Amino acid sequence: MLQSAVRGATKTRLMYEAFLSHSQVEEYLAFLLGKKLISLAPDKKHYTPTEKGRHFLAMFYEIRDAVTVTKPQNTPPKEEAQPLENEEPNGLATPPTQSGERSP
Repeated sequence: MLQSAVRGATKTRLMYEAFLSHSQVEEYLAFLLGKKLISLAPDKKHYTPTEKGRHFLAMFYEIRDAVTVTKPQNTPPKEEAQPLENEEPNGLATPPTQSGERSP
């Protein structure tokens, strides 16, 4: 919701972009306003992040990028593990029979 307000957004725009109900937007706006992460513009229609809100977003994206695991682009596919001697293709081991051979 904070990201949606970066260029200034009405309550309706915030609601649609964040896929929230009106009551959820009201609740989250109250939280963000209370934490001084967002402010109501002088026109009383648009919300924009405060300096603290923009700093929060920057830190959020930095942390997100640091912990996001991406698959290397040109890595050959891993070979599938071959079944063990007493293992069926479904991964379950078959118990040996009395004669010591595996059952069919």
